[in-house]
Amino acid sequence: MKKTINLTRKRSLIFLLTFIILTAVVYSCKKDVKNTNQQDINTPLVAEAKNWYESAYPTGNSKLSTMATTTDGPDYIQMFKPDWKHTATYARFNDDVIELPLDEATSTKLGIGLKSDEATDPVYDQAYSHSSFLMLKRNGKYRSFIMTIIADPAYLKNDLSKLNGNKYNKRDSDFTGVVLYATPKGKFINGWCYKNGKITEHIAPGKITDTTTTTGKRNTTQGIKTNTYSVTTCKTWLQISYVVGSSLPPTVTELETKCTTVNFDTGGGSGSGSGSSSGNGGAGGGSGTTIA
Repeated sequence: MKKTINLTRKRSLIFLLTFIILTAVVYSCKKDVKNTNQQDINTPLVAEAKNWYESAYPTGNSKLSTMATTTDGPDYIQMFKPDWKHTATYARFNDDVIELPLDEATSTKLGIGLKSDEATDPVYDQAYSHSSFLMLKRNGKYRSFIMTIIADPAYLKNDLSKLNGNKYNKRDSDFTGVVLYATPKGKFINGWCYKNGKITEHIAPGKITDTTTTTGKRNTTQGIKTNTYSVTTCKTWLQISYVVGSSLPPTVTELETKCTTVNFDTGGGSGSGSGSSSGNGGAGGGSGTTIA
């Protein structure tokens, strides 16, 4: 009986010691993970990116409270400053990526909204927007962008922290909203509309895209099309930028105008033909930069 009690105590002691050791190891690992981003500023990639950015986009040290603008839109350089102490580094599309938040202590709090003049399109409210910096390195050359995510309130469900879960390399599977990209000088690059995690529309920079389709039966008489009419509708995407807590008027920037022309063949002649569709523009069309 005594042997059994001693054996039980011995096993309990071994279990307790094992538990203490495992707890210490887990805590140590958590501590290392927590401090990883804090140390990133000292890594060669981040240090090099910081030197490049501060050389390419020099700014003053004071926090701005005015709406600095360019012909393209808000001059983000004079409003936003990167928080180099909190960085995420990874690879995407053959780029070395550094994603980092705004430095809240030195950045102007700017709300960015989006809407079109099409009544059926959603209005993306600036109250649900979140901006961050992207530094992309490829073949030894850097590019920098401001990424702004504007979420649909139905997706957020009164939880603004969900905005932080969407990154350059990750979107929530149910994300509904829009992602906009611009240069630090405010030049709009492109944007993507999402519904339940899937892209529904591409927004190109400041150009008119036209799509033409033909619907109904095409009738011809000796090669001449008869009883045909067309309807063209256009919509323009507008970005609205606010300095939060300021009485300054918002800055409105036209991003893209899209026009759709539909040719209707209503019949009334003889002969036969087939419908056709054509168009130009679209996601990734044309020259220039596109970022997803």
